[in-house]
Amino acid sequence: MLHSLCHHLQIPCVAVSNFGLSTTVSDFLTQLGPRRGLAAQATREFIHNLRWNSFLLAYQADSDLEEVAPLMTDRNDDDHLTMRPSVKVKKLPRSTDEFEPFLKYIRNKLKQTNIVVHSNNITILYSLIQLARGMNMTEQPYSYVFTHTDLSLLEDFLNNIGPFHCNITGLQLVKNDPMMKTELALTTETVSAIGAAVAKLQELGYPPRPASLLCDARDSWRDGKRMHEAIRKL
Repeated sequence: MLHSLCHHLQIPCVAVSNFGLSTTVSDFLTQLGPRRGLAAQATREFIHNLRWNSFLLAYQADSDLEEVAPLMTDRNDDDHLTMRPSVKVKKLPRSTDEFEPFLKYIRNKLKQTNIVVHSNNITILYSLIQLARGMNMTEQPYSYVFTHTDLSLLEDFLNNIGPFHCNITGLQLVKNDPMMKTELALTTETVSAIGAAVAKLQELGYPPRPASLLCDARDSWRDGKRMHEAIRKL
């Protein structure tokens, strides 16, 4: 809905979160954050370097399937020349109270020690790691990869729990000095980009002018296209 309004009113929109294939394409929509599926692609390359023969992919919501799809597909057209790891896909329980039987299922039934977890909720990841440690599932030969880009924010909390004797890997998009969530860092970058675009247009003698727009009147912002182009050129 928001993307449609930006298009019809010709107001530049800058998205910090990735959007899927179902999102309406608009000339006035710019994505500042990583494209959808990029985290899964990076994780796939990492797993390839680890030479895993198999792994479990656990995801949180049905809407995540589009984002984790690269983990279930070949890396490139030449993948038939290399051994592709076997992938089992399971959905995370809705409640953290059900994590213990879920982990027991992985350990006792699936007997899988290579685990990839995709969740946008960092609290869920913390609960999962904490519970896994209590079940001795953070010892060798277990290995975890989390696609969440803010896993490093949990480092101090995990250190307080105690030592871990397995590999726990997470992605990181922004510098952790100062410590900052990815979404906040991208939002800050977005505000900076918009400010720089306004300053550039003022420098060129075309400052964007405010306007009152009515959706039902089919109004559009006269300076919208110029402003959008200024943002895209940064």
